Amino acid sequence: VAIAEIDIRTVKETPGERQIALLRKFITDQGYHIIAGEEPSLEERKAYSKLASFDFRIGSQPFRTSMDSDFALWLEAGMKHVFGSDYVKTRQTGGSQPMAPFINILNAPAVSVRIPNPDNNIHGPNENIRIGNYLEGIQTCLSILSQPFQ
Repeated sequence: VAIAEIDIRTVKETPGERQIALLRKFITDQGYHIIAGEEPSLEERKAYSKLASFDFRIGSQPFRTSMDSDFALWLEAGMKHVFGSDYVKTRQTGGSQPMAPFINILNAPAVSVRIPNPDNNIHGPNENIRIGNYLEGIQTCLSILSQPFQ
C-alpha cells in the first residue's frame, strides 16, 4: 500500500475540477483501475493488477487583485517605505485562504503579504520563521497600514 497526498494550488484561470480530472486521467493512463472507497473488493483484486483509490476535496477558491489597481498601488507605497525597491511583487501566491469567496463575490480587493523566509517549509513538521523575518513583517504591516489610501 502506498498513499500519496497531492495539494494542487490553482489560479483563477484554472478550475480545480479540471485539475482533478487531469490527475484522475493520468492515474488511469498509467494502467490503474480506480475503485470506489478505500479497500478493493476480492473481485477487483482478481480482475485488476493495478488498483488505486482516488478521493479529493476542492478547497479554497483562488483570488487575484490587479497589480495596477488603486489598492495595489497603496500596498506598493507601504512596501517601498520599508524596502525601497528591494522587494518582490508576485501576481499570486499559493495558499489556502478561506476568504476568497467573500473577495470574489463582493469584488473586493485583497492581497497576501508574505513575511516568512523563503525556506521556511510552510506547513511542514519543521516549519520555521526567523526572528528577523518576524520583525520585518511587523514593520511591513505597520508601514502598509500607515499609508493614506487615495
